[in-house]
Amino acid sequence: MGEIIPEGHTQPQIIQALDRDSGAAGVTLRSVVFRPQEQEPQKGEVGSYTFDFFATGPQESLIGFLQELGKGQLLQLESLQTTLRFEEGGASLEMVGRGKAFYIFDGK
Repeated sequence: MGEIIPEGHTQPQIIQALDRDSGAAGVTLRSVVFRPQEQEPQKGEVGSYTFDFFATGPQESLIGFLQELGKGQLLQLESLQTTLRFEEGGASLEMVGRGKAFYIFDGK
């Protein structure tokens, strides 16, 4: 369970994981904003961080990005909105979403 739901995961570690996932899919993670936690879990319980993100990439990058998010740590994607922007160099995909990253609270 420690691989899917890591122990004591921190917000910077979640940002690093999201950045790694987006980079593997050819997507640029532009921002990640965490929402306040409703309540801190007790030691050994599963907690979660809710976050909003903004990412951009080539038009065909969406499926790869979603597949990368599905690997590794347990993430729940609650919403995803995409916008296709046509520019001089081609099309660019903008992704705005909200997700949850789960972790086991280690009491720290």
